[in-house]
Amino acid sequence: PNITFPIYMTSHVNLIGEGKDITIIDSQSDTTAIIIDNVLNSMIKNLSITGVTASDSPWAAEGLRGSGIIVRDSDVILQNVSIDSNHGQYAGGIAIFNSDFEFINVTVLNNSAIEYDAYWYISAPGGIMIENSNVIIDSSLIAGNMGRLGGGFYATNSNINILNTNIIDNNSFGHGGGAYLRG
Repeated sequence: PNITFPIYMTSHVNLIGEGKDITIIDSQSDTTAIIIDNVLNSMIKNLSITGVTASDSPWAAEGLRGSGIIVRDSDVILQNVSIDSNHGQYAGGIAIFNSDFEFINVTVLNNSAIEYDAYWYISAPGGIMIENSNVIIDSSLIAGNMGRLGGGFYATNSNINILNTNIIDNNSFGHGGGAYLRG
């Protein structure tokens, strides 16, 4: 079936696939695959997100460019999901802002990001960007990602609880190959 990207999630609605090796959302596009904005009590489960080479998003004017998933002002669970081989200008795999978010058995693998404006101070992590959020990362893998600050993930002004998770083989052009934590 033809899918128009980005996919917009809504409150109290779940996106559930047959398994991350079976249900693959391959956007093959230059925009974000999934946008979660002001969404409550939703879940993405049993699927993979790949193929984003994003330089654009509906929030580009706010500096939110790229990512397989962008989350803002939401309460969401990601379970048994692979976020693999996405490229964005602000964050490669997933960007989370002002949200409560939980990763359970999630693989964030081989994503990359670059700074998009030489005049702005942009962190541009490869795997995960977390700002002003409460995040739990449980039984997950963050590996092979590359970004400007925080190859694996960058977090600022956030509460993060990491359990039974491997953060390995991530690289940074600046600081924090595995993680860059601030504030």
